[in-house]
Amino acid sequence: MNNELTYVEGAKKLIDSVKDNFKDQIIILSTESKTDVCQYVLKAAKELGINDLIYILVPDILRPAKNVPTPLIKAITGATALIHIMDRLVEEDYAFNRVVRAICEKDRCKYLFLYDCKPNYLGEGINADYEAVDRKAKKVKEILSNAIEVVVSSKLGTSLSFKLYDIMKARSPLFRATSRNQAPEGEVTACPIEKSFNGRLVVDGTLTSLGKIKQPMVWDFKEGQVINVEGNKQELDDLLKILKSQGGDEKLNSLIGMWIAEFALGTNDWSVYDENNSNNEKVSGTIHFGMGMTAGNLGIDRGEKYHFDSIVTKPTVVVEESEDKEIKLIEEGTLLI
Repeated sequence: MNNELTYVEGAKKLIDSVKDNFKDQIIILSTESKTDVCQYVLKAAKELGINDLIYILVPDILRPAKNVPTPLIKAITGATALIHIMDRLVEEDYAFNRVVRAICEKDRCKYLFLYDCKPNYLGEGINADYEAVDRKAKKVKEILSNAIEVVVSSKLGTSLSFKLYDIMKARSPLFRATSRNQAPEGEVTACPIEKSFNGRLVVDGTLTSLGKIKQPMVWDFKEGQVINVEGNKQELDDLLKILKSQGGDEKLNSLIGMWIAEFALGTNDWSVYDENNSNNEKVSGTIHFGMGMTAGNLGIDRGEKYHFDSIVTKPTVVVEESEDKEIKLIEEGTLLI
């Protein structure tokens, strides 16, 4: 099968995940630079016989978007789903993206978003066996749900231990217990109990909005807060600047003192690691840690207006279920289930 056919097949799976047998009214909302992805999604919709569809393009000249236009709000009302395909701008996260998501949730319109997606994702993580990704995510969640402690290490120097809040989410490409998804999908999201989170995190993968970093970043934590950070000075300065612009958090003046907010594991065997953090979070065997606002309100709401994720590419993760029982969940970047 050539690439084009594979991409269309992946796009069909994407659309099938949001379809409703009684009402297939779908909105495709795209930024100008993502028309290369949209062409396959539109072709897939045509081949699936979906005629009640509207395609909305946001031109670059109108970005960053500062509000959601009234015609778009009206279009969402009564729609089955909105597929949002965008190149990510941090200035739009709170002013546009989250507002669109909230409108979809209010109107019971499924919201499926793709950050910085490339056409090849349609043939990789998006073209996964969705049932298999779903089963793997549920199994990882089951193991983490029984954890009394999680220990994470890596050859680069990561050495962390922590406990988890009881609530966690198995994120699946199937819309079964959620009204919104990201594609490619497949991860288990949890939140460390802040006071239990201690040790050193060495990030060697991608970071939200920064992509691939020039050298590993070292983060030291004490009871859930950053007490020391080391890395490329320009990248650290850029990260702080990006976070300040993300949601306008006036209290954010330093990377020191930020709180741990998320621990997540990728469960999609079809996703392929690259420079896009939103894709890499789903790759089986990778893990990521978030800082700032807790993901999905799983932890304490401290009022932050920013959140960023950092990938560890070859971690070892051990889950302690009791004093004499432990499960090695990941070994040097290989998910063992």
